[in-house]
This record gives sequence, structure tokens and C-alpha cells, in this order.
Amino acid sequence: MSKISVATTLLSFVQTLGAVVGLAMTGSIFNNALVGNLAALSITSSTAPELTSGNAEAIHLLSEPLRGQAVNAYVHALQLAFRVVIPCAALLFVATLFIKDYKMKSHNRSDVGESGNGSTIQMSK
Repeated sequence: MSKISVATTLLSFVQTLGAVVGLAMTGSIFNNALVGNLAALSITSSTAPELTSGNAEAIHLLSEPLRGQAVNAYVHALQLAFRVVIPCAALLFVATLFIKDYKMKSHNRSDVGESGNGSTIQMSK
């Protein structure tokens, strides 16, 4: 029975680790692309740090032609992040198809029983 709890804990840990790595990778790609896209625009030096720091209200401080270009910079950075993450997710999905499947077998033992009827569940390879 302790193998099931260890396997469940390991599964939760790996899922959390995958989420953290995926989020860090996506955030890094998005931020680097956004900074590069905004650097190409002629934005004053006082507004540029506010745009890259996550302050969405800073877009409203820009004049109309620059505002549209800044929104396009955000959109292109987000599109790039998704273009990288989606193939990685597909590759990881294909990799999961090669994971070995462990079946649960039931063995009847009269001396030890969890449910009172003498049956226990053990993992087999």
C-alpha cells in the first residue's frame, strides 16, 4: 500500500515541476520577444520600462500610432511564446506514449486483508 502513496506523491511532484518549468520557459520567451519588439518602436525612455514591467495602463499613455504598435508588439510576443510551447507540449505527449504501463494485480491472501475479505492489491511489472 505504501507504493501507491509514493507513486501518487511522485506524480504530483513531477506535475508541479513541469508546470513551473513550462511557465518559466514561456515567460522568458515572451519577455525577451516583447523587449525586442518594443525596442524597435520609437518610445520614450520613461515609458518603455513601464511597458515591459507588466503595467498595462502604460499603453494608454502612448499616442495613438504608438499605442497600436505597442499592442502589436505584445501580440507578436505572445504568438511566439505559443509557437514554441505548443510543439514542446506535442513532443512531450508523444513521449508519454512510451512510458511503461504498470498493471494492478489482485492477490488473495487469507492472512492479510485490507477490506476484510482477505484480498490485497499489489503492483506488478
